[in-house]
This record gives sequence, structure tokens and C-alpha cells, in this order.
Amino acid sequence: MEIPTSSAMPKILDLGCGTGRWPARMTPRPSSAFLVGVDVSHQSCLQAAQRDSNPRWICICARAEQLPLADQTFDSVLSNVAIPYMHIPTVLREIRRVLKPGGSAMFSLHPSSYWLKDFSEKPPRKPSVLLYRVYVALNGLWFHLTGDVFSYPLSSRRVESWQTERGIRLALQRAGLIDFHSSRLPDGGFVVQARRPALSKPESETRAA
Repeated sequence: MEIPTSSAMPKILDLGCGTGRWPARMTPRPSSAFLVGVDVSHQSCLQAAQRDSNPRWICICARAEQLPLADQTFDSVLSNVAIPYMHIPTVLREIRRVLKPGGSAMFSLHPSSYWLKDFSEKPPRKPSVLLYRVYVALNGLWFHLTGDVFSYPLSSRRVESWQTERGIRLALQRAGLIDFHSSRLPDGGFVVQARRPALSKPESETRAA
């Protein structure tokens, strides 16, 4: 997907944009920007396109782990309540790739309390549901220890975990994103901010490292 490069407006990427609702709880919507939304759901993309007819806003149906976007295109990347359901290390590498040098990233994450609340309020009654909940719990612990996640063994395209500041710090460092900052949300989640270094190695060198 070619994004206009001639415009002086900031270019913002919203990963997991859903039906196109701006993540106002994270940051105010800019008055002037070229906005690109990405969501894996084709139906959500259609609803997003109907929600906002602004010619400076487009929605692309794609996986955040494989963005059909050029390197160093965006000034900032946002993601609200979506990255916990993705392969986080892969997504962070894609975020770094599409960010311009010095560009910023901001996304919300789920602490372990989200998993505990879901488990207590909706106790699993089916073995398959219980198995998946156990997988999410173990995946969150693995992320905390290593900054990595693994796909659900029974469905390689399903990924879910809970996150900690320690785990996301490790994952960001490995992806080449710096200046980690975290802040809490009223609902118990937390928002992470980081940026791509202004001066960085060529992408080919980074991938080979």
C-alpha cells in the first residue's frame, strides 16, 4: 500500500483500529493528520470506512505482524487494546520498520489482573475454554520472563497473553525501540510509549543482528 509522501501532514498508523473509533483515552485526535487504520477483520474495515469519510483516512485489512506498508512511512503508531492479541515481538519489529527515525509508538496493554478478572467472572465450563485460559496464563508468564510469546498450540494463528512492564521493556529493547515510558489507565490497564532512534542502523543490518 502506497501512502502519500508529498504531504507535510503527520502520518499516523492505528493498529487494530476496529470500526475506526479513535482511541481518545490514550491521546487526543489530531486536527490535521493522514490516518491509516489496520485491522485483521474485513467487516471492521468496512465499518471503519463508513464511519469516517475523511479523504485523509484509510483502512487496510491486514495482520499487524505482516504490514503491507513501506519502511519509514509513519510519524507515529497507535494501538488500543489490540497488541495483547498479537505476536508482540513480531509486531514491535513491524512498528519499528514502518516508523520514521525518531517516530513514536503508543499502545495499551493488559496486566495479569485482566486475566484474573476474566477467569473469576466467567469461569470456563468447557475443557477447550479452560485449556485456552491456561495457555493465556502461561503465555503471560513467559512474556514476563522473556519478552516473547508463543502461539496457541492448537491454532498457530491465535496468540494472546497478559503483559508486564518488565516483559514489554525486554521486547521493546529487542525490537530496537527506546525511551520506554509506562502509565496506568483507570481500568487497570497500562499505556506504553517508546520511539525509534533518530539515528539507526539500516534495516538490513538490524534484521541480520
